[in-house]
Amino acid sequence: RTDLFQEIGLFDERFFAYFEDIDFGFRANLAGYKCIFLPESIVYHRGGETAVHNSRFHLRLTDRNKVITVLKNLPIKYFLKYRRASFDLFFWPFVEVVKLNFSVWPYILNRFAILLLLPVIIWQRIRIMKTKVITDSELEKILI
Repeated sequence: RTDLFQEIGLFDERFFAYFEDIDFGFRANLAGYKCIFLPESIVYHRGGETAVHNSRFHLRLTDRNKVITVLKNLPIKYFLKYRRASFDLFFWPFVEVVKLNFSVWPYILNRFAILLLLPVIIWQRIRIMKTKVITDSELEKILI
């Protein structure tokens, strides 16, 4: 519905690919909209059209966009409550790329890019938290 997009905004164009749907759904949940699962639905997804799974490009974008999604949408108390998950979010990709024998430099550059984007992310976060109507306990039920 148009009113949903007017209230929470469009897909984040910076993402290009990967996690833009998760970010949008997260914002919708925070604003009190229900995201539902319909098991009888059939979706045909042409996976791998943007990039080959586990390619450097795919891993770099999913890493960056996942971190931005969490920074934009997750209430701060959850970073502290789930310290291990927070640590993994920011540092586990380095372990994964070493296992795949890829260079860690794209992930280090991702962290610098996220730092440069931090003012924009914080501005978006403030805007998102203003639309938040669900309680933290309701959010936690969705997340877990």
